[in-house]
Amino acid sequence: MSGYQVEYSMVYVCESEWVSGAVMRCAESERANDALDLDRGACTSTPNDRPRRASATGRIHSSINQPTNAPVATLLILHLRSVHRMEDEIAKHCESIIHVLQHDPPASSNLVLHCFPLESFEQVSAAAPDVFRTVKLVHFVRHGQGEHNAAQERAGYPCGCALDPPRCPYLDVALIDARLTERGRREASELQHKTKALAVDRIIVSPLSRAIETAQLGFAGVDAPTQCFEVFREQMGRHVPDQRRATSELVRDFPHVDFSRLEHESDELWKPERETKRALIDRARSGIELLESLAERHVALVGHSSWLLACFGAVLQCHTSFDAFRNNEQPISVSTPGWADRYWFHTAELRSLVIAYQERPSTTTL
Repeated sequence: MSGYQVEYSMVYVCESEWVSGAVMRCAESERANDALDLDRGACTSTPNDRPRRASATGRIHSSINQPTNAPVATLLILHLRSVHRMEDEIAKHCESIIHVLQHDPPASSNLVLHCFPLESFEQVSAAAPDVFRTVKLVHFVRHGQGEHNAAQERAGYPCGCALDPPRCPYLDVALIDARLTERGRREASELQHKTKALAVDRIIVSPLSRAIETAQLGFAGVDAPTQCFEVFREQMGRHVPDQRRATSELVRDFPHVDFSRLEHESDELWKPERETKRALIDRARSGIELLESLAERHVALVGHSSWLLACFGAVLQCHTSFDAFRNNEQPISVSTPGWADRYWFHTAELRSLVIAYQERPSTTTL
């Protein structure tokens, strides 16, 4: 937690570099004068206090509706605990990726998948075909806030399927194929300020409704076809928000999306057991390899947090620059100190990156 802000206007803001903060609007309370001792800092609010900030670097993304008669201190501390738990969940995802790479690494492949910053596009393109057999510019986007994300925030705790008894906010059948919330639709629509300036020849989406809705809102006005593939969906199994609807329902609700690559009417891939991180990593690699087969060079991909983490943390060799690659510097990874949290996408976050496909050489000469 990098900081927080308290304003006596009764708007309390918690910010985090890993997790989006939340805005909590509370009614006047006798507790407003109390000193609030927090796990990772402390502040005191009084009626005469001016707004104060403690080096916050995160972004405010969400609003949480709380009972207006709830004590201010209680609401703030409960939310901070929720943020701490979400940070723990992200750390757990990163640690599981690292564990797979250390103890069950992917099989060696003749195809090396590289990732470069957007500003390296011209240099990387100029190096092909001598160095790379294919180069793509891919605009990666995570969906906007879904109903399941809001449910987790309200619950105040992440997945606890491993507990006895299990306690998990993602097991509610009402969340099957979770859609975007009002905030999620707003986040997706705000992407238009960025996407209208992008060169996009094809939009690729997961078959989960929140990803499709984000693509439609975020890329509104972009003249490019939208196509759906199963391989880009979220980590599958057990969590009902990650179970897709019948293909016929999707076709009805999203008539302008090409669903021809979905092989089954019902969701045959979702199982009662959670997909392993090893399987997720393999599927993420298959997805990146599929992008190479597309004729289009400029592609937008709207997907999900765990899939994106597996992709950037375990599949792609991520380089800080083309010069770093040329100088044989070690690629950054999810285990590189200080980098793990950077592989996690916030809701409706867009990152434009260069993906280069290289047949593994015995030596690399530039």
